[in-house]
Amino acid sequence: GQRITDKDRAQADKVIAAGYRAIKRGNLVGLISADMQFHEMIYAWCGNPVVEMLMKTNWHHIRRSMGERLRDLQVAQPVWDEHVTIIDHLFAGRVEEAAVAMEGHISSAYQALDTATGPDTA
Repeated sequence: GQRITDKDRAQADKVIAAGYRAIKRGNLVGLISADMQFHEMIYAWCGNPVVEMLMKTNWHHIRRSMGERLRDLQVAQPVWDEHVTIIDHLFAGRVEEAAVAMEGHISSAYQALDTATGPDTA
């Protein structure tokens, strides 16, 4: 991936703040928007255009899933905390820890969606 910069940190801080603000206000639309910005930012930082293309191609499915998961604001808070952990690891240069945090984030999202939608709706 590419090297992340101070400008990237400022962008990350802005997105993180927007997410927490949306949670506090109970603004699901704002939270999904901030969540999309967060994920797009991470994909862009990886520097792999194939990843970006695949994610954009499937974005409508991903966004719908995010909306289902984030609808419960009690769930949204720890999800957003996971985002902060990922960002903190990346900017501290702890790439392996960031990768583990990302894997955990993806796994917990998948498990939550699987539980919410049930096995027959795949």
